[in-house]
Amino acid sequence: MRLREKHRRKSDMHDFPEEDNRRDSRTLPSDKEAGTELVMESRKRRISCALAEHDFRER
Repeated sequence: MRLREKHRRKSDMHDFPEEDNRRDSRTLPSDKEAGTELVMESRKRRISCALAEHDFRER
């Protein structure tokens, strides 16, 4: 019963695909922006890990 309700709600959301696309393009960054953001995040993480490891080795 609940599964059907969930499915119905999901299908209701997809009744207006054009509207969804417009909303997504406003709120979500483009693929390129999202990609560079992910690269920057992983770089920051790698740098902070390396710094933490360096501090640990010095002690």
